[in-house]
Amino acid sequence: PSRKGEPVSDISLDWPVNGDVGLAGDFQVDASGDLLTCDGDVETRQRIIRRFLTNPRGISPADGQILPPDYIFDVQYGVGLRRTIGSAINASRVETIKQLCRDGMMQEEGVASSPAPEVLVQKANGAIAVAGTFFGAQSKRALATPRVTLS
Repeated sequence: PSRKGEPVSDISLDWPVNGDVGLAGDFQVDASGDLLTCDGDVETRQRIIRRFLTNPRGISPADGQILPPDYIFDVQYGVGLRRTIGSAINASRVETIKQLCRDGMMQEEGVASSPAPEVLVQKANGAIAVAGTFFGAQSKRALATPRVTLS
C-alpha cells in the first residue's frame, strides 16, 4: 500500500514479444519472493503493449457478428492488433493500424501529448510488426515499446 498522495506501483508483467530479447512473458518475483512491481516509464511501456494486444468489442467484417471484448470491465479498451492475424494487410490497413495504435498510446496517462507518439508498422512474409515511440509524461524521455510481431 502507498501513503496518501504517493503513486501506487503496478505488478510488472512483460509480454512475450517476438524479436525482443529479455522479456519474460510472465510474472516475476524478487529475491524475497514478492511479485515484482513497476511504475513510471516501465509501467507505461507495459500498459501500451497490453493495450495494443487487447481486443475491444468489435464487429466481424465477414459476417457482421459481434466480437466479444477481451476485457469485460471496459469493452472499448484495447487496440485489437491480435484481430489482424490472418487478414490481408494493404497500405490502407497499415495506416488504420498506425492511427489505432497512436490513439491507444495517447490514452495512457504516462504518454506525453507533445511530441505525439509515432508508430512504425512493417510488413514482411505475411506478418506485420508494430512498434511505438513516445515521450514519457513525467520523465520527458524518448521511449520505445518492444516490437510486436503478428503473423
